[in-house]
Formats: sequence, C-alpha cells, structure tokens
Amino acid sequence: MNRRGSTLRHLALVCALATFGCGARSSLDDWAPAPANGPEAGEGGAGGSGVGAGAGGSAPVCQAGCLEVAFARPFDYAEVTGLAVDARGNILITGAFEGTVDFGGGPLVSTGYKDAFVLKLDPLGRHLWSRRFGELSAVPELQAGLAIATDAAGNILVGGHFGATTDFGGGPLAAQGKSGFIVLLDASGQHVWSTHVGAGSAAVRGVGFHPAGGIVVTGDYVGTMDLGGEAFIDRRDEPSVFVARLDAAGGHVWSKSFGRSGAVQSSTLALDAAGNIALGGSFDVVVDFGGGPLRAAGPSGAAGASDIFVASLGPDGEHRWSQRLGSVAGEHPGGTVVDGAGNVVSLGSIGQTFQFGGDTLTSDGDAVFVAKLSATGAPTFGRSFSRAHALAADAAGNTWLAGAFLYDADFGCGPLTAKLQGLFVAGLDPRGEGFCSVSFEPSEYGGLSRIAVDPTGALVAVGNLKGTIDFGAGPISSPEVRESMLVVKLLP
Repeated sequence: MNRRGSTLRHLALVCALATFGCGARSSLDDWAPAPANGPEAGEGGAGGSGVGAGAGGSAPVCQAGCLEVAFARPFDYAEVTGLAVDARGNILITGAFEGTVDFGGGPLVSTGYKDAFVLKLDPLGRHLWSRRFGELSAVPELQAGLAIATDAAGNILVGGHFGATTDFGGGPLAAQGKSGFIVLLDASGQHVWSTHVGAGSAAVRGVGFHPAGGIVVTGDYVGTMDLGGEAFIDRRDEPSVFVARLDAAGGHVWSKSFGRSGAVQSSTLALDAAGNIALGGSFDVVVDFGGGPLRAAGPSGAAGASDIFVASLGPDGEHRWSQRLGSVAGEHPGGTVVDGAGNVVSLGSIGQTFQFGGDTLTSDGDAVFVAKLSATGAPTFGRSFSRAHALAADAAGNTWLAGAFLYDADFGCGPLTAKLQGLFVAGLDPRGEGFCSVSFEPSEYGGLSRIAVDPTGALVAVGNLKGTIDFGAGPISSPEVRESMLVVKLLP
C-alpha cells in the first residue's frame, strides 16, 4: 500500500474537521469587495486589461507571501457548520457543541446530546457574545446551526435543525419529529423572531438576506413542509428540496418544493445583488427546477451515485437556469457561492473523470472540482485539485479555497508540501488560474472547513486543530487531551 493509502485510517480523526471531504457540506459564505492589491495584474489581452484580462491576456503572477496572518486563535472545540462576516468585519460562527465550551464570555453547557451555538467575534477575533440553543426536555436530541448570514445592519440569520423542544429566545418551539429552525437575531444577539419548519425530518441548510427585504431559506425535508403558503406533502420517504422567501417578520412571501424521483438534498444558498438565488445540492435520480428534468448519470438507486445540481432562481422563485455536474461514479457537493458579477461557483468531489464545458475534470479517487458558471449558467472554467473543503468568492471574481491536504497539493502556484498533513488557503483568479497559495503544518492534525471574505478583502477561515501550529505570528496549541476550534484571519 502506498503512503497515501496507509494514512487514510489516520484521517478518520480528521473527519472532526466537518469538511465535505469527510461527508459534510460547505457553508454559505458572504462575499465582499477584494482590495486592489489582490491578484497581481496580468497583461491585458483582447477585450480586457489587468485582472479581468480578455482572451490572450497573460495569467496573473503567483505571489510569494501572498497572504499574511492577522491573527490565529484557538477556542474550545465546537463543530463549525456556518461562517459569515458582517459589514464591520465582525465574524459570525454557528454549529454545534457537546458538554461545556467557553468562547470567552463564560461557559455554555449543552443540555441535549449536542446544542446549537452562535458566536460573534470582533474583527480581531475577540469575543463579543455567544449564545446557546438547547433541549428543554430530558430527551437527548441534536440541535445544530447549519447556516448563518448577516445583513448591512448587522442582523444575523441562522438556520439549522432540532428535535423535541427548544427555546431560541421567543418561547418554546416543539419539533414535529426532526424540524428545521430559522432564527433572526439583532446585532447584539437578541432574539427578533424564530420559527420551526417541517414535520417528519427537515433541516434548514442555507440562509440569506434578500436585497429587496426579507430573507430566503433552503433545505430539505421528508414528509410535510409548511412555510406559510401551500403545504408540501411528499410521501416518497425520500428527501425533497424546499426554498422560500419570507418577509422581515418571517411571514410567507413564496415557497417552492423540488423533488421528483429519488433523493434530492439542498446544501447551500447564495444571493446576488439583484436578488437571484443560487442553490447547490445533490440528487440521485431526477430533479426538475422548472427548466426540464436533470438526470443523474449514475445507475438509478446505486449507492454513492448522486450528482450535483446548481440552480438559479429569480427573485420571485422563477427558474432561470439549472445544471447537472457529475459522472456515473457519483459526486458530492461542497459549496455554492456567487461573486460580485453574479457568476456562480460550485465545489464538489469527483467520483470519476467528467467534462465541464471545455475542461476535463479528473479524479485520482480523492479529488475535488471547482466549476464556475456565468450569471446565465454558461460554463466559464472547471478545475480539479487533490483536495479542498471550503469555498468563497469575492467581488473581483476571485475564488478562494481552504482545507487540508496529505503530503502535497498544487493549486497552480507550485506544490505545497507537508510531512503528513497541511492546512491551506489558495486563490484562483476570475479565469481559474492560481495566483496565491499558502500552507501551514500542524504537529498532529487539523483542517480549515469554512472560509469567507470580509469587507476589506481579508479572508477568515475556521476549522479545527490538534497539537501546535504556527501561521506566522507565533505558535498556538490545542489542549493536550482534545481539539480546539480554530479561527484564522489572513490579509492579502
């Protein structure tokens, strides 16, 4: 067995990253303008200059030391599943924890199996406030925040799932089986409103603020989903996708359900400046978002034969375009984001080599792809890499990746290497060419599972750490007996 294969057992530990490479998904990542000194400008080609060079322009130059650490802070360990940055650069994190954690504002103690949390840090990574949402009864249930977003006023929207009874600040909400939840908090973390959705099994996996007011949410359900309009009832015992727009008070504006044959699951949501909605997720037989059926390439019902969908809906939920990404071997989604021009970028695993536009996306059995589509759904570029777990895009059209790799990885700027495992952040320009990559090696293991861009163009990444690591500002360490949650800010 080669050394990569021999260390796969070690990576069972690394699944604590909550990375999509270990079966989880990427979060909704807010985008914000990148600074002028992002990728070094290439020579202009026909129809363009600088970063946005047209056909024939030279690629940006890979920059040594392209990212500098602003801070790296360890916190008590929690599973991070959502990350956002507000207009002032404050950092919002959601997920789940078990036992007792203290992020800097005093201990939070879980009452269920795992409880949901929301954490707000200032732009320097210092604790502002933290909240716990947990089980009120004696039944051990899982509560988890799965997605988080923020608006220009600093209001915070959180989606997730819970069981039994939980109080999000507005009084007890009783789940009907496993329900999804939606919570709106103000900038100080105080409850504005909350609601639960779905009966049977449901989760809210993507949330966002609509530029015209109100919010948009997506997720999946088995059984019944009532968002305030028409109740959706699916008796197939397979998950279907829902997407809904609610007003500022949580009232129903419109809602839609998508599920035709086989399982359909939504994983991420992103909105552009016009209010168009990009959805990402997976399906294993057929799904139709209004533009005609998308059919999975793999054998119907075969284990692991799901494909990825990327769909764009208009501000009123009308179909704009939808695409299938994948091969007969099955792919899994890692994230969907929107850049400043309304282009949509998708991250996913590669089960087998497949074509995306004019690009061939190849797999060595443990690879991922990045696929960029124009605002109208046309393929722009596709790239494949050995590993990535998190995805963000900025207003300049750059794509940012983060995660962990074994031994070596190359994102277009030459190999990054580690004795065993390295944590990395890498940037692709608007044409998919690498212009920046950095890596850091933990003494034991760790990873970066979410990444977002702040209003100044700085990058915020979160993940986990066991052991000691140095991002350039001096070593930081986890406790000897357990992992730490890791928050890192990097400056271009």
